[in-house]
Amino acid sequence: IDIYYDKYIDALKKIGEEYNLDVNGYLEIRFNSLESLNFNEIDGTKELKNKIKVIIPLSYDKFRINVINDKKKLESYYDFSRKQPVNYVLIVLGSICFAFGVTFILFVIRNMITIYKKENKYTKKLKEILKVHEDIIVNVKRFYNKKKYNLIYVASFEELMDVYNKVGNPISFREIKKNSEAIFLLIDEDNAWIYKMNKEGLK
Repeated sequence: IDIYYDKYIDALKKIGEEYNLDVNGYLEIRFNSLESLNFNEIDGTKELKNKIKVIIPLSYDKFRINVINDKKKLESYYDFSRKQPVNYVLIVLGSICFAFGVTFILFVIRNMITIYKKENKYTKKLKEILKVHEDIIVNVKRFYNKKKYNLIYVASFEELMDVYNKVGNPISFREIKKNSEAIFLLIDEDNAWIYKMNKEGLK
């Protein structure tokens, strides 16, 4: 669009001179635009109609044009972005990696739960033994071997109690590994009965 800007300035000056007035003015231009959008991937042509108003001041040497768009709000919007081809190899590899990751996490969680249950069972059993038999169990910091004993390992604390009921000597106790392993020792003359309790051995 070609606009003869000086023509409108001259017209404004003549009005001011004729009526002896200091006048200001602007040139307002309205036009309609029709946009026709055609894409290879989309059937048919999309048309967008706009009404545009341009305001041009006539009283300034320098100015900025303001474009006022009166276009009505569209009732619907279209996504014309081009779709990328699907890489099925990456999808398969990603799915396999995801499956391995989930399996590994579940394996770790399962092991943590198993360890927690074992530690919990060990701790519960140890507290029960120490509470019930506190009058015959002596908590020691170290086992002293002053002479060689006939070492006899028993499979349970109950078996160790059977020996205690026969000999009547106190049972020494020491936890070797916190929340994991403990040793109960009963000595009578040349024999030493040992019960080794750990979380792995508890069912």
